[in-house]
Amino acid sequence: MNSHLDTKLGLVLSGGGAKGAYQAGLLRYMAEQNIQPAMVSGTSIGALNAAVISAQKDISKASDVINTIWQELSKKNPIEVKKAPLFLSSVAILLSFSTILSRTIVGVAIDKAIDKTGLVREQPLNNILGDNAPVKLLKAGLPLYVSLYESEGSGTDLVKYFSTTLLNSLSKDTKDSEFKHIQSLSSDIMHEAIMASAALPYFFKAHEIEGKKYRDGGMGGSINEQGNTPAQPLAEAGCTHLIISMLDDGSMFDRHNPIYNDVAIIEVRPQEFISTSKLDMFAFTPEKIPLWMVQGYKDAKRCIGNSLNALSVIKENENTKSKVVSVLQDLHNDDFHIGD
Repeated sequence: MNSHLDTKLGLVLSGGGAKGAYQAGLLRYMAEQNIQPAMVSGTSIGALNAAVISAQKDISKASDVINTIWQELSKKNPIEVKKAPLFLSSVAILLSFSTILSRTIVGVAIDKAIDKTGLVREQPLNNILGDNAPVKLLKAGLPLYVSLYESEGSGTDLVKYFSTTLLNSLSKDTKDSEFKHIQSLSSDIMHEAIMASAALPYFFKAHEIEGKKYRDGGMGGSINEQGNTPAQPLAEAGCTHLIISMLDDGSMFDRHNPIYNDVAIIEVRPQEFISTSKLDMFAFTPEKIPLWMVQGYKDAKRCIGNSLNALSVIKENENTKSKVVSVLQDLHNDDFHIGD
């Protein structure tokens, strides 16, 4: 059991495309209440938001930056479709008919081509990382974990995921996602890993990380959203408390997993429906994004408000530890010695 001075708060940001604007509202509430996480994790759009938080470190600075980013995204959609050859543009239609088609010579060739290029330009998302979560700041930032799904090819990945989620198959789950600690990676692949976490099949190319090709971490362990809700790495890293942001209506995240036996969990879930269509994940629009930002703030206030006393204890303990470290450092700098 952790002692009081060992309390540590982690923030978990799930994936959901444009609905990631909801997390901007959550962060605004956390900043107002000065609720500072010690580490963060994210999947897909949540990985991008988490990267900015990690790099900015201070919750108030991170909230300001992320709210500005999402206000800009509401004005300019980051989804830019490439002027791809016809065979690339039609790949989703071809492979959606049957897994048999995806195994043909043509299907395999198209799959490999998509893995190398993707149908959507990555540069807008790369720019967000470069401007707001540069590698230099990430290396010195809050510990960051992202969820990654080892790819078997766009067609195979998507068919397995849809057969579980859209067809509500409870008998066969997708394999689990993996979690990468960004600060443990070499500098040249830190952004690659974050982009891999957001690499939805067909739309974005697969990314190679340490010899394996990865895609959107939200596809792993889809029945209980193991990959889309990356709470596991934060629990394993010693977090005693977790705030988890859900971007799905009725998320099936399993908080009763033994991994979380000694972890206090606050789930921030949409009180009202967050989605009206599966296409909402692409709705980077001035009609949707501001509404999601407000919704995230209101739900954070509702879900976290009753736990503020417990979270204030964490803040007090963090302040105490900082003071102890400061005093010890002062003594060290003064060359202080206790008698022989």
